[in-house]
Amino acid sequence: MANTDRLIEGFQRFKKQYFGQDSRLYASMKTGQPAKTLMVGCCDSRVDPAILTD
Repeated sequence: MANTDRLIEGFQRFKKQYFGQDSRLYASMKTGQPAKTLMVGCCDSRVDPAILTD
């Protein structure tokens, strides 16, 4: 099996498991979320976003 096939299958399992549990919640999110803040983080594992936001 190709790596991309495994990636797609894994995403399908994730989607079914998490988004299928409360479809009303995720359906409401599709229409928009009123975001008030944008945080750009670093992928460095030594930086904990919780420390920055207290």
